[in-house]
Amino acid sequence: MKKYILHPGFIYSNVDGDKHYISAFQLCLLYSVKWSECVVYVSDNKEGMEDLISLYPRSDGNYKLKDDGLSNYTLSYDDWKI
Repeated sequence: MKKYILHPGFIYSNVDGDKHYISAFQLCLLYSVKWSECVVYVSDNKEGMEDLISLYPRSDGNYKLKDDGLSNYTLSYDDWKI
């Protein structure tokens, strides 16, 4: 059963200030979720995926999920600026 949508992409690290690309597989490892429970976001069409939890690259390096399995993160513009 799929539980997560992985959103790979570029971020600027708060640690070193460099721009990094975080792949879908890296997101899976960073969030410590099973690859078999994930789908990779590839388009704006989320039809049938409304109940899945979105996981994004994080500039602060905190990839811990809440105890209920939800991401404790709200995406902001600053995390995606290039």
